[in-house]
Amino acid sequence: MRAYEPEGSGNAWRASEEYDRVHAAADWRRMVEPQDDGYDTDVLLELARTRYGYERDEPVYPTWLNGDVSIGTAEVPASHHQTPASINHLNLAIAAQLLRQAWPAQWHQCARLLETVYPMIDNRISVTQHGTGCSCGPYGTRWGSITATLNGGVGFLEGVIHELAHAKMKALGISLYHWEKLLANPIPSAEDIKRGDGPGLYVSMIRKDLKRPMGAVLQAHYVYIHVGEFLIRLRDARPDLANDSLTDWIRLQGRRMTESLETLEAHVQVTPGDGELFLVALHEWTASVRDRALA
Repeated sequence: MRAYEPEGSGNAWRASEEYDRVHAAADWRRMVEPQDDGYDTDVLLELARTRYGYERDEPVYPTWLNGDVSIGTAEVPASHHQTPASINHLNLAIAAQLLRQAWPAQWHQCARLLETVYPMIDNRISVTQHGTGCSCGPYGTRWGSITATLNGGVGFLEGVIHELAHAKMKALGISLYHWEKLLANPIPSAEDIKRGDGPGLYVSMIRKDLKRPMGAVLQAHYVYIHVGEFLIRLRDARPDLANDSLTDWIRLQGRRMTESLETLEAHVQVTPGDGELFLVALHEWTASVRDRALA
């Protein structure tokens, strides 16, 4: 199996002919937002298979999301501020229930795309049932394996959705060093990307300490549109959780989206056809999420 993200100067992965065929056949208007009928999930599984050799293993106990996703125990140094969460942690059940209530299409997509989730507890932060915010990242070299802190059920879902969106974008062909199927922006040199300065680098909606290539800017935007959509749907589905803290958190996402959309509108260059369709759909979804977040 190929590594999850085998790219960088000198070793950027080259798509296979089968990947190219799957990519070319996709309806790019339906590859932005999770679809109720699972169309995008079907395509994503094929893209991940033909790009990374991803064949999803059968879940192994303990599991999450009605037995569809394995729960792993992450290996961390004893001195680390994060430790693996209990496989029976209450927030795992709370998170699964909240996701199904708020966004069924995303629930089903997580259940089909994720292979293993590694829940962690950040020992510097208190644990609550519905707290927001988290630390998260990919885990290991498997596409579909992620880690997220479980200090709050809502925050855990933010991390899961965040990392799954990153993995989706990479399967779609958008990452740090390559994006030529959907974007026409020139790819900066590896040296400029590392330094965070030079032509073709821009301010990301999250990373402010150095400029980022367009692939990273678009990745960040795509990720936080997903997180924003989830939080808005959660607020609407569970009015009992719609306190001032959640409202302020949603509005922050809306302000970030506004800033990021301005950067994309000013600088993104798309490929004819697929890239145009994808970016039009992304713009429409962004406007919807932003407007609801700031309402």
